[in-house]
Amino acid sequence: MLLRIAYLICLSAFVTVARAGERKFPPLAQTPPMGWNDWAYYRCGLSAQTVLANDTALVKTGLAARGYNTVTLDDCWMQKTHDTAGNLHFDPQRFPRGIAPVAEAVHAMGLKFGIYEDAGYKTCGGYVASGESDGGGDNHFLPDARLFASWRVDYLKLDGCNMYVPKGSSEVDAYRKAYAAESAALKSVGRVPSSSPNRAPAYFLDTPDWYDVLGWVGNYGSLWRDGWDIATFKPEHADIPAFTACFGTMPRTEGLS
Repeated sequence: MLLRIAYLICLSAFVTVARAGERKFPPLAQTPPMGWNDWAYYRCGLSAQTVLANDTALVKTGLAARGYNTVTLDDCWMQKTHDTAGNLHFDPQRFPRGIAPVAEAVHAMGLKFGIYEDAGYKTCGGYVASGESDGGGDNHFLPDARLFASWRVDYLKLDGCNMYVPKGSSEVDAYRKAYAAESAALKSVGRVPSSSPNRAPAYFLDTPDWYDVLGWVGNYGSLWRDGWDIATFKPEHADIPAFTACFGTMPRTEGLS
């Protein structure tokens, strides 16, 4: 069966820390997004064909009609560096016609199209990201947001690997600065993804800063994740429970909503 369901039951944990009257942007998501994301099963083995086969399966199996309507392209879709104009560029081997036709096909099926990027200087998989370069410099949040808008991206998953921390700054401050910059960029382009997942809390799990990060994270994203990944599928370890890592953070969030 083509569909390798990556259930998004615990993709993002919700901790509502701001009253509705205290914030105007971005609006908090009312429910967690559900659908398909390639990472847990395919990791960097994705392609245009992989995405389109699975979005078709979402519709044909009836899952889309039941709310599993977001198809998200995760890490490794891009190249290792920005192009000569400073833009993100897709991997031509995996996406020979580019990302726009994939997004169009997903939308034509009545589904939402999501995409992955990182707020650091490179993604978790080692590909080019939107944040400041290692050592400092200009970020790419605004041009990348414009590119996502041109592709009519509905959902942005913004990771936080490889964050540059300037001398004299704290890691928490660096994360907050990066996610605030992405939030401002999305707002400025006029096409704000319906949900902008913020990974910042996950990077401070089991540290004293975790609760502090939860105090500001809702100002820059519609939802956020406070724990580790669900286990990625490995054929040699098929018996490992997939949701252990996610469910392990639940006791920490009780009473925070």
